[in-house]
Amino acid sequence: MFGSGSLAAGTLLGLGVVVVAVALGARLTAGAGLDALPVPLVVGLVISAAGPLHVLRPDAAVTRAGAEIALVVLLFCIGLAHGGADRRAAAATVRVGRLLALDAGLNVAPGFVFGLLGGFGPAGAVLLGGVTGASSWTAAMGQLDRRQRFGNRETPAVLAVLVAEHCALGAYLPLAAALLAPGGAVARATALLGSAAVVAAAAWFALGRTAAPPRWGAAGARPPHPAADAVLLAGAALLLAGLAAALGVPTAGVAYLAGGVMADIVTDDDLRRVVGALRQASTAVAALGLGLLVPAGRLPGALAGGLLLAAVSGAGKVLTGWWAAAPLTTAAAGRLRAGLTLVPRGEIAVAFGLLVALSAADHGPGTGLAGLVAVEVVLTTAAPTALGDARLRQAAASALSR
Repeated sequence: MFGSGSLAAGTLLGLGVVVVAVALGARLTAGAGLDALPVPLVVGLVISAAGPLHVLRPDAAVTRAGAEIALVVLLFCIGLAHGGADRRAAAATVRVGRLLALDAGLNVAPGFVFGLLGGFGPAGAVLLGGVTGASSWTAAMGQLDRRQRFGNRETPAVLAVLVAEHCALGAYLPLAAALLAPGGAVARATALLGSAAVVAAAAWFALGRTAAPPRWGAAGARPPHPAADAVLLAGAALLLAGLAAALGVPTAGVAYLAGGVMADIVTDDDLRRVVGALRQASTAVAALGLGLLVPAGRLPGALAGGLLLAAVSGAGKVLTGWWAAAPLTTAAAGRLRAGLTLVPRGEIAVAFGLLVALSAADHGPGTGLAGLVAVEVVLTTAAPTALGDARLRQAAASALSR
């Protein structure tokens, strides 16, 4: 306990300062009506970039271990976010096939092309396509809640886009993560095949069953213990991830799919609230880990590329929301609001960036891509907040309606 443990006093002090800085920053941004998701990411990037602050940076082994655990728990919690009812509601609001095709063309394709032109290779291009293609559910819900827009005519279209992207990621994320498998071509092929098998099994379980799934938390079934149940779920996610790693299957994809499969089972409201808190905590740890793992030398290039990528990918999301909201409203202001709500990238983008940062240099696209993802998350989260100002929004809607 007194300097004889595995964590030195300097590491504990540094972690304490960093955690306090993240918490205070999150409280300040939340109090100002802003999204707190970029705060731990910015804190990590600042500590990595500023030489005098390097003393606060935890040991690399501590950072990597914490980031890997947070990544698994985060993706499992994201998978739990939507159930079959959400998927059916999305299909009833828009034509999901057309929506996904448009979303892929406007958002995934630019990230893929940017990755190839930036020299990150095919694997990096696929991962960057996932970053630019996935909007942030948490950021979108936060915008709708803070501005009291859940009753707006365009809001069902926004929810439909988010749920459709969530479902598509069930196949995209495991296969993309397999491209980072260590070893040669045989190891990557094995990882891809294993991921494809897991995706097929999850799809069969989620779509092929005819009986109603058991309800975790059904009335009278058992006394409610939401905190203990949330820990049990997190432990199950880590257990499945460990088994997947032993079989050579990407742990990230397995965790995400496991959460998606259990989405219809976990129904207790108190349990969902505790899982939501666990999701927020794991998001903060994952974002902080991503920031800390980006070397300072990668930031100038990441800033330059991130500005261009954020502009291109942001425009694509605005067009996606504009098209999706068309059947529900003809008002330019409403369709523009729908597009701006989809611009922020969040937990999924952080997960993709962290997968790259944690991969070894000899079989991954490199920390330059991780830095680019970090800048993309920060910029796309901040821009809609500025554009969400009522005067700016009215001016933009007026210009579009001419």
